Amino acid sequence: GVGTAPGSPGDWNADASWITPASGVPGAGDTAYFVSPGALDIYASVSSVASVGNILVENRINPNISGATLTMNNSGSASTISHVFRGSLTVTNNIVLANNLNLTRTNGENDARTLTLSGSITGTGNISATVNGRGYLSLNNINSTGSLFFAMTQTGAGVSSVNGIIGSNVTSLSMSGTGGLHLSGSSANLYTGGTLVSGGTLFADKAGALGAGDVSITGGVLQLNAAAMSEAIGLYLTSGGMMALNASQNIGELYFDGILQSGGTWGATGSGADNINDTFFSGTGVLTVTSVPEPGAAAMLVMGLLSVCALRRRQVL
Repeated sequence: GVGTAPGSPGDWNADASWITPASGVPGAGDTAYFVSPGALDIYASVSSVASVGNILVENRINPNISGATLTMNNSGSASTISHVFRGSLTVTNNIVLANNLNLTRTNGENDARTLTLSGSITGTGNISATVNGRGYLSLNNINSTGSLFFAMTQTGAGVSSVNGIIGSNVTSLSMSGTGGLHLSGSSANLYTGGTLVSGGTLFADKAGALGAGDVSITGGVLQLNAAAMSEAIGLYLTSGGMMALNASQNIGELYFDGILQSGGTWGATGSGADNINDTFFSGTGVLTVTSVPEPGAAAMLVMGLLSVCALRRRQVL
């Protein structure tokens, strides 16, 4: 771990700040450990750009890492930033990914224990974030080239969130588990590769929260607290998934279990929509579908025959 007294910033880039390894400052492929048997606040300042493979925190300590950019480089394997048990980990540095990144917050002492990355995340690599037990996760701006995977199974009242902008380099976002994740902040997200909810509850708290891609709900709940989707997208609802409409939204196409639905307004009982469906919708908001399904082949044939008959009738007259 970083050998500094509580409240006294240690220089991440100085060999003397590290108890282990004997070689001094951890670099690419190495793991920076923060371990203590008792409650301890540790402050580490990155004085110049640095690389590290993994950051692992255990027991009752509260590391605060700040300063220059950190590159997560685990020599070709996925990097991990992990906090287990009590305490909180705060990283304010900007982070650059040289490979995939796993974020884990496990078995927090209480709901206030958090893993916070308040800088921006760029570079190349998928990000997989997991919360188990109490505690929560807080992220800011993400614009790394890759997909985002959230597996949220927190058991307490802690609120996990992405508070900044998910940028256009991000290819897609997936949500699973039994817990919740909020997409919040003040600016729209820019990713275009689509959103998948297969479990838990994804809270879309701001306009444009779900980017510009299609949205699929195969399990769990997508709670719309603002007009979070692009008006041109397709919304795909599968049995077992639900949309909680706390706001109204326009979309291009609506599918139930792969079947294209008619245009018009949709919602739950009490919403005032023309089409009521309490299997896939809850809340008082209204979903307006702007597309109209094209007629099937049989219907088009019938229409054609009717047109021919009408033309012949006019010719006879």
